[in-house]
Amino acid sequence: MCNFSETVIAIIIKTSVVERGNSQNSNCNKEEIASKDRQMKSVVGMVVSNKMQKSVVVAVDRLFHHKIYNRYVKRTSKFMAHDEHNLCNNGDRVRLDPSRPLSKRKHWVVAEILKKARIYVPPSADNSMGLDSKTEAQTSSTS
Repeated sequence: MCNFSETVIAIIIKTSVVERGNSQNSNCNKEEIASKDRQMKSVVGMVVSNKMQKSVVVAVDRLFHHKIYNRYVKRTSKFMAHDEHNLCNNGDRVRLDPSRPLSKRKHWVVAEILKKARIYVPPSADNSMGLDSKTEAQTSSTS
């Protein structure tokens, strides 16, 4: 007959082996799941600053449902993104793709410009003066 202590030791050894085997498999699964969760998705936002060389700041809005208030709340995040050819202007709607860290705060790259902003160009003083003098010349020649 076996002693009580021998059976307890055998049970402990068997359970520890089983737990180790399961923990290794579960750790692999957890790491795979965590790496999939860590992958960033591309986002769409509005350019709010292009004052830097080859960099832009993009504001990305997101909505989430607040459980207590039972309302949708809007939050804005600002991301710095790499714009290789300096094509973005303020107000452009752009799509950002994640990339490796390019600097301390830049982890995004401008993938494409979805919609260009309409930029207001005020009429210059020379053109408005030229138009006035032409109209005055035409009115004086007709009279």
